[in-house]
Amino acid sequence: DASFEIMIDWGNWNIWDQGDLSIGDDGWHVVQVRARDDQGVVDPSPAAISFYIGSDLFSEPDTTFVGTPVDQILITLADSEAQGVLSDARYKQNVNTLTMDATGTIQQLNPVSFEFISPDNKAMQGEQLGFIAQEIGEIIPQSVWTKDNEEQTMMLKPDAVIPVLVKAVQELKQELNEVKAKLEEMNG
Repeated sequence: DASFEIMIDWGNWNIWDQGDLSIGDDGWHVVQVRARDDQGVVDPSPAAISFYIGSDLFSEPDTTFVGTPVDQILITLADSEAQGVLSDARYKQNVNTLTMDATGTIQQLNPVSFEFISPDNKAMQGEQLGFIAQEIGEIIPQSVWTKDNEEQTMMLKPDAVIPVLVKAVQELKQELNEVKAKLEEMNG
C-alpha cells in the first residue's frame, strides 16, 4: 500500500494521513504531496497546489478557487490530485514529438537568482532561483501564462520546461555517441 507525504511552504516532508491540515499564516501557500510505496520508493514528481489564505480570499479576482472553502481545496487535493499531473494520452490531441533544437533553446535560457519585492509567505523570502517569465516566454512560449488581473502578472509553468530539457539531454547523448564512434574509427 502507498502512503503519502506532505510538504507545506517548502518545509520538510512529513507523513500525511490525508486528514485536515492547519496553515495559520495569511498569504499564498504551496502544498506538495507525494506517494511512497511499501518498498520506500518515493514518487519523483509530487503533486502541488498553491492557494491564498486571508480575509480577502474570495475577492481575489485571479484565484481559481473563488467560492470554495480552503478545507475543500485541500480535500480535493487529497482525493484526486495526489498522484501527479494529468498526462493520460486519452485526454490529449495533436500529439507531436518535439523537433526543436532543444540544446540551442536551453542555451538561450537565463537562469537567475533574485529576491521577491514583496514576499507573501516564508517560501518567497530570501534568495530564490528561477527564470524571468518575460524572458523565458520569448524562448519557450508554452512555459508561461498571464493571470487575468490588473497587472497582467506573468506566471511560469515549470512542467513545460521539462520536455525541452529531456530533448536537450537526448541531443547531447546522440552527439556524444557520434564523437565516440569517430574516435573509435580514428583509433581503429
